[in-house]
Amino acid sequence: MNSYSNIAINDRIFAPFISHVNIQIKIRQKAKEVSAYCKQQGVEPVFVIVLKGAFIYSSDFFKALDKDLVCFVEFVKLSSYHGTDSSGEIKVDLPLSCKVEGKTVIILEDIVDTGSTMNYFIAELKKQNPTEIKLIPLLFKPSALKYDLGHVDHCFEIENKFVVGYGLDYDGVGRQLPDIYRLV
Repeated sequence: MNSYSNIAINDRIFAPFISHVNIQIKIRQKAKEVSAYCKQQGVEPVFVIVLKGAFIYSSDFFKALDKDLVCFVEFVKLSSYHGTDSSGEIKVDLPLSCKVEGKTVIILEDIVDTGSTMNYFIAELKKQNPTEIKLIPLLFKPSALKYDLGHVDHCFEIENKFVVGYGLDYDGVGRQLPDIYRLV
């Protein structure tokens, strides 16, 4: 059982959901798997971090990668949320700044729920002809998914509840929380 308590953010109450300790365990495990895969395949991946939500997750993920893995880091800023709901409209505030033709692209995203943002972004990436695209969100809500994104190599599979903390926000608030909370 979690030892931390409910919190209030703006007009909503959030309950403890995934502890920082459990988040770190999963991220280290996933980073080791990715490191092993890249070395086995002989690829130097381009990691694409989706801002703003994935900045904390990606930081911890990179610290857990094998130190001798050659990789590149890029950032994009995509958004589709307003409040606790996805608007369905994708905004690209910071586009990808490199070419990914012939490269392995690994997308680090905070959460995949409806999949509309990743469906849009993956389609844009495919236009550049990468060798492969892997999607590794911290959180994945399969019951909310509306698009076929292929295999989603997530850290945590969760039910379709709104969550905040560890980079995820509610109207810009709550990203700094070390744990993940769900809406009550």
